[in-house]
Amino acid sequence: MSNKRPSAGHIPRPIGAPWNRNSAFDPETLGALNGAIARGVEYANQLFMQATKDLNLPEEQKHEAMVLLAQGVSDGVMEFAETQKK
Repeated sequence: MSNKRPSAGHIPRPIGAPWNRNSAFDPETLGALNGAIARGVEYANQLFMQATKDLNLPEEQKHEAMVLLAQGVSDGVMEFAETQKK
């Protein structure tokens, strides 16, 4: 039994294939990207909560909206990061 989590839509690397380090970010950049995503999600959450504070949204709807906001922030940061690669 494997403890690996399922792929999030990524194409799996064939067994035995070399890892392409040219497409990987260095640890410092990964840390900066993770921090930017965390701050972006936190800010998006604050804006969402302020915008919806007078609405009686069920917790399920709030959760669904936050998942979409978090994914949007993550995608946006990563798209920007890809443009910065040399």
